[in-house]
Amino acid sequence: MNRRIVFGVLVGFFTVIACQKTVLGRIASNIDETKIIAFANAERQKHGASPLRRHALLDEVAALRADDMFRFQYFGHVSPSGTDMEFSVEKVKYDYLLVGENLIIGNFKDENEAIQDWLLSKSHRKAMLDARYQETGVVAKQGMHQGKDRWLIVQIFGTPCSVCPEIDKAVKRRIDENGVRQNELSKLLSEKSLEAFALAKEGNETAYKEKIQEFQFVREELSVLIEETQKLVGRYNVSVNAFNLCIGSLLMK
Repeated sequence: MNRRIVFGVLVGFFTVIACQKTVLGRIASNIDETKIIAFANAERQKHGASPLRRHALLDEVAALRADDMFRFQYFGHVSPSGTDMEFSVEKVKYDYLLVGENLIIGNFKDENEAIQDWLLSKSHRKAMLDARYQETGVVAKQGMHQGKDRWLIVQIFGTPCSVCPEIDKAVKRRIDENGVRQNELSKLLSEKSLEAFALAKEGNETAYKEKIQEFQFVREELSVLIEETQKLVGRYNVSVNAFNLCIGSLLMK
């Protein structure tokens, strides 16, 4: 029997972009995170991209990243502790296909100034306007950073796995269970065959016939199981192929 199971390997693709700015003058007393999202969505609308939905888990990721930068007094995408955005995303258990990060630090007078600085940066602008992203999380925190009072803004972008059809995990479990049972039945079939052969040599015809009946019963069960598994493999491969096509179309955008 020839059969093939295609396993979908999920790879998280991510982009990380940062910039710094120092502005002389009064620092903002408050940075409204909802306005940052609103400004970003307004820009996305101008370029035909759907608005980003705020997601609590991505807010958690942004907060973890900002706290880490204040704690270890650095600005960048990799912490002195060795952690990064991807580590934080996995920590909060955000199930993603794509994830990205924009960072900015400085003395901003308001939210609009930070957004405008991102838009002036080709890489930041690309991340903000990327039509593949569907969700976002933002945190703006003020604190002492390397001896200066600064605002640190982190915006996380994400595309959840739910945008693609789910691979049928229940079918995969059934295939695995059937595989275990097939091995057991194959082993039992071999044992019954050897036992029947030994009885035939002994000339014990009655016991031989009983053993042959047992052999045929096991063989029939194995045959039914193999046929069922072939159908399950076909169903599973359909779901994997649909997922892979979705991933491929997403990454080609």
